[in-house]
Amino acid sequence: MDDSKTLHRPSYDLGNIQGDYHKAEVGDGVYMRLENNKTREKFRSLDFCGGAAVSCLGNGGENASAEYVRVVEAAAAQMQKLAYVSHTTYRTDVNFDLSELLVRNANRYLVSDEDTKQRRYKEIETSEASKISHAIIVNSGSEAAETAIKAVWQYWRQQGKPYKSKILSRESSYHGNTLGALALGEFPSRQDTYKGLIKPRTPLTLGSESLSGHDSRRNLGSGTNANEMHDEPLEIQYIKFDRYYPFGDKPKNESEGEYVDRLINNLQRLIKLHGAETIAAIWIEPVSGAALGCQPAGPGYLAKVKRLCQDNDILLVYDEVMCGLGRMGTMHAWHHDQAQFDEQMGQDGVLSNEKQEHRLQTLAPDIQMIGKCLAAGVMPAAGLLVNRRVANGLGPKFIHSFTYQAHPTTCAAALATQIEVQRLFEAGRIQRLAKCLEREVKKQLGHLSNVANIRGRGLFWGIELQHDDGGAWAHDVAAELVSFGEDDYFVQRDACIRFYASAWRLRRHEGPERKGDHIMLSPAFTFTEEGIIDAITKLSDVVRRYFENSVHISHHRAAVAKGAFVP
Repeated sequence: MDDSKTLHRPSYDLGNIQGDYHKAEVGDGVYMRLENNKTREKFRSLDFCGGAAVSCLGNGGENASAEYVRVVEAAAAQMQKLAYVSHTTYRTDVNFDLSELLVRNANRYLVSDEDTKQRRYKEIETSEASKISHAIIVNSGSEAAETAIKAVWQYWRQQGKPYKSKILSRESSYHGNTLGALALGEFPSRQDTYKGLIKPRTPLTLGSESLSGHDSRRNLGSGTNANEMHDEPLEIQYIKFDRYYPFGDKPKNESEGEYVDRLINNLQRLIKLHGAETIAAIWIEPVSGAALGCQPAGPGYLAKVKRLCQDNDILLVYDEVMCGLGRMGTMHAWHHDQAQFDEQMGQDGVLSNEKQEHRLQTLAPDIQMIGKCLAAGVMPAAGLLVNRRVANGLGPKFIHSFTYQAHPTTCAAALATQIEVQRLFEAGRIQRLAKCLEREVKKQLGHLSNVANIRGRGLFWGIELQHDDGGAWAHDVAAELVSFGEDDYFVQRDACIRFYASAWRLRRHEGPERKGDHIMLSPAFTFTEEGIIDAITKLSDVVRRYFENSVHISHHRAAVAKGAFVP
């Protein structure tokens, strides 16, 4: 081999100082065409994660999907017409059109008629105040998180309730990479370097040593009640509550329904402990993202969280940056739970007028973060949806803006993407792919000894890894596994596949830190069923070969793997 081909090009990219990634040269439909960073060898890899669940219409190139091409054309047309204008000075039709479509699709979901087999939209019946009514378009999920924090904060101050200054968010969660967003979640590998910059979260504890309800309300001032204003502004507090993770946290003798009830009871106790009058919002991912790997909330969980928020005057915020806009096989992740809820309500029969007035009608949040699949990666795009209660409650103006907020080209790409995704839904294509992916993941990976747990929904699946010697969960191997999937063996067979690697760490006072590894699958909506089957076959081969043959994990092979939790 010519020595010149092995020369390592120096990197001037601060985000990739070592310059050790393969070079992406061109998209190829659901593949990527790459150049090996060390050998300069050209190869292609099957993209089964869309980067970080972003490229939901594929990657372009000569084999680009028709959907992808139409989105690019829409973005290019807008760019030629008017690429940018400040949203603080002018409005654009493309921003208004996108916001209108997002609002309309949030307030309805697709159902299949049992008799005709036709799909139709079902409007979610609820009060006007609870309906999603407005959208803000920004550039990243982290910006969406910051926007949501500010919306929560301003809302309660406009209501004359500045003492509502606490936000409850779950363990093992991730809501973005800016300082405010990092403070919301629990993702130690992304937080540890920035201790001191990030406002620490109050650990989950319901014991006698924890902050009492009386103490938590002392900030209101001695002798004041919850309806009195305080002269000094309160600081925001982030408080942990239980993650939803039955594989690791649910005892074997506990049913999932009992597990849901236990978590809800704990949350209810936490609200009582701190005082509902001090709590501004409860923040959750309906289906967890990178921090816990595609874990859906169990049956009834979202409804019970929503009921707690409704009963205690607390805003409910959903983070659907990674799991929303089609990824779950429904337009929004919570639409799956809404459909189940509506079906259950229908089975329960007609309620009395008094009960009708007070019953829970919608699982919709007050505020929802969206991103990733919003513009399919053609442009950086994310956003925020809010209901009419919040929109009206922010007062005459939401005191917030980013320079590139409502960027016309971004809005054009997002509008075109959402039209394409809607068409795919109405044709049933995403739903069929989702069923195929679930079947193949369980069929081809479920029997592997190093697969501890498979969880997910729609086109979003997580695979928890474990060692087969002593039952220790794997840790620090997921990233190696991804790299292994594009090594020389798979290059020669044209069998490379790219998936997403992540890991979780959980800190609790009552025990040692626990760790685990998982990989995540989030293929484009433009795959074929044959392509899904082929991809899972490739993935199964990668996992099997890695754990059998790779020297990379020899130092992990022990009854207690490095840093891993042993049940």
